[in-house]
Amino acid sequence: MEEVIVDIFTIMALGAGGVAAVDADSFKESIVPQGSILTLVCPEDDKVEHRVKVVCAQRYKERYIYIVQVV
Repeated sequence: MEEVIVDIFTIMALGAGGVAAVDADSFKESIVPQGSILTLVCPEDDKVEHRVKVVCAQRYKERYIYIVQVV
């Protein structure tokens, strides 16, 4: 499984069970495979990290939006 560090991101929506849609600058160039583990780092929150698994990816305009599940 690929692990990706993401330091600039936006959680677009958060649903039940820790499922979220994530939009990040890191995702502009390439797609992260389904099942990959992402480490989302919040610089504003004292570098709090969130580990999430990619459930699916959707191309939106010039970037990818990921649906992720907290692991």
